[in-house]
Amino acid sequence: MASTAFTDDFTSNHGGLCFFVDVDPAFDHQVSEAATVLARSRPEGDRAAFIQDLVDQATTALPPAPEPTQRDHDDDDDDDDEPAKAQDTPESRSAKRQVVAHLVQALDGHRLEASSDKEFEGLANLVLALVLSHYTPADTEYNSLLSTLADALTTTTTTTSSPSSSTPAKASAAPSLAARYASLATLFNALPTEGAADLRLSLLLKLVAFAAANDDLSVVAPALAKLEHWLAEWNLGADKSDAAVRDVVAHLVAHGHAKQARELLASHLAASKDHQSSVAPELAATLVALSLAAPDVYDFHALTPARVPALASLPSSLSTLLSRFQASSSSSSPSYPSNIPQDALEAVPGVPLSKAQLEHKLRLVQLADLCAERVGQTVSYDEIAKACGVEAQKGSEEESEEVEGWVIDAIRASLLLGRLSQPSRTLSVSRASPVQAFTPQHWATVQQRLEGWKVSLGRVRASVDRALGVSSGAGAAEVVGDRRRGGEQQHDDEQ
Repeated sequence: MASTAFTDDFTSNHGGLCFFVDVDPAFDHQVSEAATVLARSRPEGDRAAFIQDLVDQATTALPPAPEPTQRDHDDDDDDDDEPAKAQDTPESRSAKRQVVAHLVQALDGHRLEASSDKEFEGLANLVLALVLSHYTPADTEYNSLLSTLADALTTTTTTTSSPSSSTPAKASAAPSLAARYASLATLFNALPTEGAADLRLSLLLKLVAFAAANDDLSVVAPALAKLEHWLAEWNLGADKSDAAVRDVVAHLVAHGHAKQARELLASHLAASKDHQSSVAPELAATLVALSLAAPDVYDFHALTPARVPALASLPSSLSTLLSRFQASSSSSSPSYPSNIPQDALEAVPGVPLSKAQLEHKLRLVQLADLCAERVGQTVSYDEIAKACGVEAQKGSEEESEEVEGWVIDAIRASLLLGRLSQPSRTLSVSRASPVQAFTPQHWATVQQRLEGWKVSLGRVRASVDRALGVSSGAGAAEVVGDRRRGGEQQHDDEQ
């Protein structure tokens, strides 16, 4: 979101956070500059009156000029002395605030027109500077004025027109979406880090929604990477934080970023598992649905109430479906299509599930679970056919082809690695990724394999010792002694 407003020679720093285009410091000139650009979004016949009205208000709001003193007359010939400046009074400050409020309210419902991106960003920065210079986060109008400005920055069509003319303002190519993103990001960064948490969240969600509407979610990827950190820093409470994540996830899913949405949900629910909200069960259901729908996710053992407490409130149909994927193939019969609850497919409206896809995925999970217990061994075609629900006649060529197809799909999904033997109708398993929870039975299997490897290594060592003739230790001494004697004899012969 780079912008000339951040690097232009005519910019100045505001509070160490962002930059604003430098303009004439006179308040009425600032208002005049802004009004001139704002007028372009109005019918041509209304523009002059619009500008003059705001300029008149700004001029009236200026503090009265200071009375000249005798000392001022005596110093008339001194060119180095600056004339006395008018000092704001409580009345003039209040009047200026009203002018700024009228200026911002004039943005409502209008598409901002600009001859270039630089001019658009300059206008946005100028209006922002006026608001920040005359209002503080403690003022009741602060949030509403900045929200109105943010809405104007994301308005790409004119929604209102002047009652004196039915001709809408002409649309122009400027500003670009990049200029709008940059201006909205500048507005977000200009907000104080304390006392404006709700407003910062609101602006961030507007930026995400605007980027999503234009299919530019990559623009806000850096902001989304910091979302969890910001939510913890702003301390908004569980309900607001969860609602914000729900809105962001909805935009991500709707525009094809399901993986990013799933990762965001997983990290957020893990970070907030001790602070549950009324929205948490909805987030948990969405996480489960996205995990089931993902073509590359097969490990579901982490989706348990112990790790994500909100999963305890899953809809019963979705909970039943999840349990199908978490059940070991050795502890349950193969899950055919009839075992998938129909109402679970639409348990999360934003993430519809496909029964055929779930069936295919479930059978691959059961095949991987079967092979995980037989690493270094062979698995028969009949066992694979049972785990995958192959309905072809047992021992037939059709069954063999289907079994081999399932194995190939599992290898492509990185669930297992092995070699098929068509003559023996077996699969030699060299590696299998565990996709189920590690149970005591799995630990027993691991222990059994380790004991077997220990015995095998003992046998290998014994064979090596026998081959070297060092099984008792004496043979080693004899070999060393023979070598020494042979070396001494050679030395004597040479002499």
